[in-house]
Amino acid sequence: MNEINSPPQLPHPQTDRTTAGTATLTVTNTAIDTDIPANVLTYVLTTGPTNASIDPNGIITWTPTIAQVPGVYILTTVVTDTNPAAVNAKQLSDTNSFTVTVLPVHNGPRLPAQADRPVDEMTQLVVTNTAADNDCPAAQRQLSIAAAGFRRDH
Repeated sequence: MNEINSPPQLPHPQTDRTTAGTATLTVTNTAIDTDIPANVLTYVLTTGPTNASIDPNGIITWTPTIAQVPGVYILTTVVTDTNPAAVNAKQLSDTNSFTVTVLPVHNGPRLPAQADRPVDEMTQLVVTNTAADNDCPAAQRQLSIAAAGFRRDH
């Protein structure tokens, strides 16, 4: 009996994805192989961001860098099976692609709590008030002082 090699099949279509900031994206892009016994499958990510990877089971993992936020990226996977005993084709492949949209993250700056401070007249008051902001990409911040009123204790 001659063995006929059937091509592996990736999910078609693969769903487009959306992620935000530098959150890690994981996509199961595992192929099926109808050959009995199933052939060994190898995966290659042929198109995608430089820091994206695909493991031997077709699982794609990508953590965007700050420089990649925001953006739209196409990821293309090729899966190949190998069957040395096949009479038709020793290797067959399948390809799919999907788009990942990376959204920026804007969650606003935060100022630390400040305690009331007594100060004598004609004395300089210095308060360090450093804002923290983990926007991705970093947003430009502008600090301003607004007088809320003064209290005079006798």
